[in-house]
Amino acid sequence: MPIGTTLKLKYYPVVTIYLIAINCFVHIPWMLFSDMYDYQPEICPLTEYIISLFSVFLHGDIYHLLGNMFFLWVFGSYLEDKTGSKRFLFYYFICEIGAVLLHLMTDGRPSIGASGAISGVMGIYLVRCYYSKIKTTVPLFLLYCKVNVHALWLMAFWILGDVIDALSVSDFNVHWAHIGGYVTGIAIGIINNYWTEAKRDHLYERAMTVIGGRWGLDDAEKYLLKVLRIAPGHTDAHV
Repeated sequence: MPIGTTLKLKYYPVVTIYLIAINCFVHIPWMLFSDMYDYQPEICPLTEYIISLFSVFLHGDIYHLLGNMFFLWVFGSYLEDKTGSKRFLFYYFICEIGAVLLHLMTDGRPSIGASGAISGVMGIYLVRCYYSKIKTTVPLFLLYCKVNVHALWLMAFWILGDVIDALSVSDFNVHWAHIGGYVTGIAIGIINNYWTEAKRDHLYERAMTVIGGRWGLDDAEKYLLKVLRIAPGHTDAHV
């Protein structure tokens, strides 16, 4: 279970918090509606349309909601910090569209939940923050131990798991929505050249770590020169 990352927030993740609040606010009336009509279009013909239009804000139960919102906070807050609030919100809904389209092409029935959009956020995070480590808790008998796992390995594990599940599940397969989100998110990261920005940040952080430790200052200079090759206007690197 991821509980955070090794990155540090520079700005308050306003959009991420608003998205979490909206999802929680929508959950109560949605649960009353779904219990009343039990997803039966013949009883309420508008059900299918409501699910399709607002699926990104709807969840099956409280555990579905809490799980999605937890992942949104862990990855969304740091991605918003890197991309900016407006872009982050735009990417969130674009990833949801990509997730819904792939799900509908493979299953044909609407699904609910923000996991497609959140998978997209994780896909962009993979490109933009590939160098970071994810703070995770690992169950060990009756105890839990904290382990920092490289983002590349952890994301690859999750994506591979969804691919295996998507190929093995035959009835109402929501894993294709996750894959659609991942693919859309990774594509957004590549199109926006976020890998280069991530490399710049990674080199700068390594330089600061070396300078802070007061060892191998020649290595720090090499890192900073590489930063300036990628981003000639990087003021902090010049300083």
